[in-house]
Amino acid sequence: MDSSGSKIFTEPDVYNKTKGGNNRNIYVKALYNIFDAMKGLRIFDRFGFDLPKIKTDRYAPRIVTNYQTWEYAPENFDWLNTETNRALSGFIPTHELLNLIENKIDIEQE
Repeated sequence: MDSSGSKIFTEPDVYNKTKGGNNRNIYVKALYNIFDAMKGLRIFDRFGFDLPKIKTDRYAPRIVTNYQTWEYAPENFDWLNTETNRALSGFIPTHELLNLIENKIDIEQE
């Protein structure tokens, strides 16, 4: 399994974090270059020891008959239950987040 990590959100001015609110950008091409350069390299590694394997039937598969169907509704920024129209998380994005997603993603800069 290949895993890599990078900080996507940073403060525009690391010395004055309270001022930068609307100056944030996401540089997608630069982020892609970081991921591409790190492909195949280990950044994180496990440490410790392996526990002995314990055989158990506790997690045996079973058929679920009482389930709910959810569909993602982009206009609500949430998953909605198809029967009750109830939202899964109730998440409401801030204006700052919406502005960042809609206007501040720079795909040209590398």
